[in-house]
Amino acid sequence: IIYTCIDTQFEATVTYTDDVQHGITSRANWAVTGSNSATIETSGILHTSSDTIEQLTVSAEFYGISGQLILTTDTGQINTIFTYDQDQQINSLRLKVGERKQIAAKASFDAGTLIELTDISQNADWQVSHQSMLGVTNRGELKGSLLALKPGDTLLNATCSGLAGTVTINIEGNSDFDSLLINDGSESLTLKQGNSIDLQLLATYIENASVVNISEFTNWSLINADLV
Repeated sequence: IIYTCIDTQFEATVTYTDDVQHGITSRANWAVTGSNSATIETSGILHTSSDTIEQLTVSAEFYGISGQLILTTDTGQINTIFTYDQDQQINSLRLKVGERKQIAAKASFDAGTLIELTDISQNADWQVSHQSMLGVTNRGELKGSLLALKPGDTLLNATCSGLAGTVTINIEGNSDFDSLLINDGSESLTLKQGNSIDLQLLATYIENASVVNISEFTNWSLINADLV
């Protein structure tokens, strides 16, 4: 049994024909099945967030050899979710248009599970009520990172195991762009058949001189989409 919302580190070891064992945790290909929300990192760290009990299968594969472990989640141990700006617990936050801010979600658990507050930022599902105002990264190392897009008030929720920590976000400033550049600003990009290219949209706001990468919060579209 594992506790939902708490990171679980798995390790993988391979045994060769001469009975010599080597740790391969960072080199194995990890996968998790049995859940729509559980994810596992390349380092073997499992993240869970479902509000229902799940039976998960965690597997590790290394050069055609694989092993797996079946486990059950316990969703009833988490009590309260709090949101933090660095070490300060917050219920509200003020941002300027174009400003980025990394916040964290921490949770308290039933006595006997964990004594101290536990960071659950990588397990939580981050959602914002007005996506046009505030962008929130919901995957990767920067999960929980905010980007203020337009002025106004909105709510940010960090949800895990059916509970949520909520922050009121107030965004101030002018959302007009001084410039928008795709990649380095070239008017055309050359792409050979079968190849791919990473696109970035870089914005400079009138009231914020710094260049801001807004790629993940951009609606991309193609003309002559049958060619790409």
